[in-house]
Amino acid sequence: MKTKTLTLALALAMGCAMTTAFAEQELALKNPVQVNIENWRGKAFYEILFMNRKADGSGSGIYYNSIGLDLKAPNDVMDARFRALDADTLKKEYGVDGIIFNGPRRLVVNSITGLTVGDGGQTRVIDTVPYRSAGIFEAPDLNKAVTKELPSYQILTSKRSNTFRFNAGETVYELVTPKGAVYTMFSLSLKVDPKNTIENLPTLGKRLKKLPEGWKFRSRKLDKEMILTSVADSNPPNSIVLDELVGNYQYNAEASQQTTSAEPKVIRDGDGAKSVRFENMHQTRFIELFFGTKDPQTGKLIAPCFNTMYTSKKPPASKDTSPQVKVKNLDLEKLAKEYGVSKVMLNGPKIWMPDWVEIKMGTEREFGGMKAGWVAQLNLPESGTIEGAPWKPMQISRDSKWAWTKGSKVALLDDPEGNTWILKGFQLGLNPQQTWQEYLAKGTASYKQFPAGWKFRVKTLEQDVIEIPDNNLATIMTDELFHVWDKTGPGMTNYKP
Repeated sequence: MKTKTLTLALALAMGCAMTTAFAEQELALKNPVQVNIENWRGKAFYEILFMNRKADGSGSGIYYNSIGLDLKAPNDVMDARFRALDADTLKKEYGVDGIIFNGPRRLVVNSITGLTVGDGGQTRVIDTVPYRSAGIFEAPDLNKAVTKELPSYQILTSKRSNTFRFNAGETVYELVTPKGAVYTMFSLSLKVDPKNTIENLPTLGKRLKKLPEGWKFRSRKLDKEMILTSVADSNPPNSIVLDELVGNYQYNAEASQQTTSAEPKVIRDGDGAKSVRFENMHQTRFIELFFGTKDPQTGKLIAPCFNTMYTSKKPPASKDTSPQVKVKNLDLEKLAKEYGVSKVMLNGPKIWMPDWVEIKMGTEREFGGMKAGWVAQLNLPESGTIEGAPWKPMQISRDSKWAWTKGSKVALLDDPEGNTWILKGFQLGLNPQQTWQEYLAKGTASYKQFPAGWKFRVKTLEQDVIEIPDNNLATIMTDELFHVWDKTGPGMTNYKP
């Protein structure tokens, strides 16, 4: 999902009456004062944004809200008066190009300190609702800003200075992004759903129907006071997120740190993976390390995979990316503790058979003196292991392609159903029992349980075998010696050798 950024530049502006020349004026804070608002959780407030158009079509204007000011009638009466306001009437009265109504709203924090308002804190009353100037709103497209709702579940920049306080014992409601960033609700809206009151927040998780994939909604009870502070000129800028009911959530740095630090270090190593091509890989020795853990978003067992063949440097002239001494010295239990996963599983050492590879590679790490790049994330069975049953085909999802080139000597299996399988990874293991050449010479004699009806053959390719699985779904198989075979033919390769 692409992130769109709207600048809610709450730079805390002047409170003077606006005129048609307002768009050309430099907005600046006039007679700023700080106010403190106590015990406001669940109380009503309203916002109106008075916008003017700039030459490039963007908009800028002062926004006014009623936070901390006494309302002269019950909430339902004030809500009705706010909803009855007419944008065209206000545009004419105040000489602006657009009006944005934000509300009715209810504050979810208990108190706000250090809230800066303009014009010495003086109020203006619009249809019995008192307002104070509280900041500046900037929109890249004024037409969209005044005719459409702001986007939900997208990171928006909010430049303002204040401190939100939640009392110990309160329940807070939060959105967690796929990257583990936590946003805590500080105000809710009744604009979309008039029944979305603070009393109904315990059911909000069930009512949010449009959470993007990977996002989570959660609630938790505070065992101590929680403070969220924002500074107008902070770098990076303060950010917010809106839910589909226009609830407003403030970035919570402390909670985000707790969430991301609880995740395994490797869980995000595939983010931003880029396709890389590697040449002359035939008979490269490698290992793979699988970091078994639970997906923090779904709870399902997964395993980020790292391969020593794929790094920022070309394999050595020896084509040995996993020296035996270094592999034997790997402490898998220590790696699991270091990276915060339940276990680390070793695949190999193996010898790679294809010649060139195009694969998406993510973060590069070093394990036991061996560099390895992230290449995949597997969904594990309930057993939590990477080993499949021998001679049983299985499908895996991957975004990669490779080829055995013309002139290469390959091992092939023909099964009773007419399928041909090509050897991709030759297993050496920690205690090699035979070389590649010895295996080719022995053929089926290498196996104790070679399946009836299957045939083993060796062939020198007369043309390239290029593997590009349809829909990125590959059919593979391991044998009893842990060699890995890929199915050939339609849906997998350009032809069946």
